[in-house]
Amino acid sequence: MATILIIEDDTEIRGMLVMGVKSYGYDVNTAIDGNSARELLKGKKYDVVVTDLVMPDVKGTELISFIKEVSPDSKVIVMTAHASVKVAKECVEKGAASFVIKPFSMEQMYYTIETALTEKKLMEEEETSYEDMISENIFFGLAGKSVEMKKIYHTILTVAKTSSPVIIYGETGSGKEMVARAIHLNSDRREREMMVVDCGALSEHLFQSELFGYVRGAFTGAFKDKIGLLKAASGSTILLDEIGEISHQAQSQLLRFLQNGEFRPVGGTQNLRSDARVLAATNVDLEERVNSGQFREDLYHRLNVLTISLPPLRNHREDIPLLSYYFLRNFARQQKKSIRNISSTALSVMMARNWPGNVRELKNTIERAVTFCQDDTILPYHLSPGMEISDVNDESGTALSLSEAIHRTEQAQIVRAMRECKGNKQAAARLLGIDRITLWRKIKSYNLKIPTFS
Repeated sequence: MATILIIEDDTEIRGMLVMGVKSYGYDVNTAIDGNSARELLKGKKYDVVVTDLVMPDVKGTELISFIKEVSPDSKVIVMTAHASVKVAKECVEKGAASFVIKPFSMEQMYYTIETALTEKKLMEEEETSYEDMISENIFFGLAGKSVEMKKIYHTILTVAKTSSPVIIYGETGSGKEMVARAIHLNSDRREREMMVVDCGALSEHLFQSELFGYVRGAFTGAFKDKIGLLKAASGSTILLDEIGEISHQAQSQLLRFLQNGEFRPVGGTQNLRSDARVLAATNVDLEERVNSGQFREDLYHRLNVLTISLPPLRNHREDIPLLSYYFLRNFARQQKKSIRNISSTALSVMMARNWPGNVRELKNTIERAVTFCQDDTILPYHLSPGMEISDVNDESGTALSLSEAIHRTEQAQIVRAMRECKGNKQAAARLLGIDRITLWRKIKSYNLKIPTFS
C-alpha cells in the first residue's frame, strides 16, 4: 500500500483530499503546517508527498527542499492556485515532480499520484529488470538501464496491446524506428511484416502512390495496378516516418483512412479497406505545425491518441557504456573479430560528448572503432575523428570489465560535473542527464567524497 502525506492548512481541502485519497486504497497521513510536516517526515518515509505551495509558517519551496533532504526517494506533488512559469521552475529545481492547479478534481489528483508512483517504481527497479528482454531483443535493439529508458520500455509494452495510432517524437538518430518495431514486435500483429514509409524522402505524387497504390492508366507509366503499402499492411503495422513532411492533400486522404479505415488508390473509383495500425514518427513539433497551418488539426488529433517521446542521448548519458558494449558485441560478431573491451579512457571520451546524432551516431562510432581496431580493446584513437580526449587521464588503454568500466566512468563524470557546477547537485544532475535523486544515490553508493567547490 502506497504511503501518502498530505500537507494542507485549509481544513476543507485537506478533508476532501484525505477522503478521496483513502478511497483509492492509499495509506494517508496529514499535516496542517510546515512544522508538523517536518516532524512526520523525520519519523517516516512517504512514497508521495502532496503539499500546498503557500503555508502559514514556511515557504513552499523551502519545504520541498526539506522533503528531498530527509526523504530523497519521495515524489513531491505541489498544489497551488497561483501557478506561474517562474514558480514552477523554482519548484522543479527544488525537486518537485509535478503540479496540480487549484481547483482540481480527485480524478486529476489520483492520476497525478499514480503517475508519480509509477515513476518512483521504475526508478527503484533493479538494474537487471529489463536485461532478459533486452538480450532477447524484445525491444528491437533498444538498450539502456536509465529511468528514461525504463519509461520507454514500459510505454512500449503498454501501447503494444492496443491498435490505436501512436506518435513517436525524437531527435534524428534517437531510435524512433526502433521503438516502432518494438511496438510491432510486442503486438498481436508480429507475425506479419511491418511496413515503413519515409515521408520526407518522397515527393507528393510518389508518397500517394506508395501509400495508397494506383490503378492501371492513372498516369503515364502506370501499366498495371499497384497495391499500396497501406493495403499491404492490412493486419499488420505501418510506420509513417517524418509524417510532418506530407502534403495537405495526402493529409486529407490519410485522415479519411484513420476515420473509417477506407482509402482510394490514385486514379481509382472504388474505395479499399485496410485495418493496418498506423504509427507515426517525427523530429518536429506537430503542434507547432498545426498552429502555423502546415499540418491539419483534425489529423493531428486523430494521430495523437498515444505518444512516446524519446530523450536525446545527452539526457541519459549513463546508458552510453551499456549501448557501446551492446554495439561492440554485434559489430565484432559481424566482422568476426575478437574485440571484447572498451578502454575506460575511450568510454570517458564518449561520456563527455553531446552526441548531436544521438544513438545512431554512437552506433556508427562503435562500428568504425571495431573496423579499425586490430587488438582486443577499443582505444580513443579508434573513435571517430574530431572526438577530443579533453582532460580525461590517459590510462594506456587499460581494459576493464563492463561493470568496472561503467562504475569508474560514472564516478569520474560525477566528480567532473560537480566541479563544473561548483557543487550544485541540481545543475550537475542536468549536465549528466539524470535527475537529482539518481545523482544523490550514485554519490552515496560510490561513497564519493565531493570536495567543496568555489
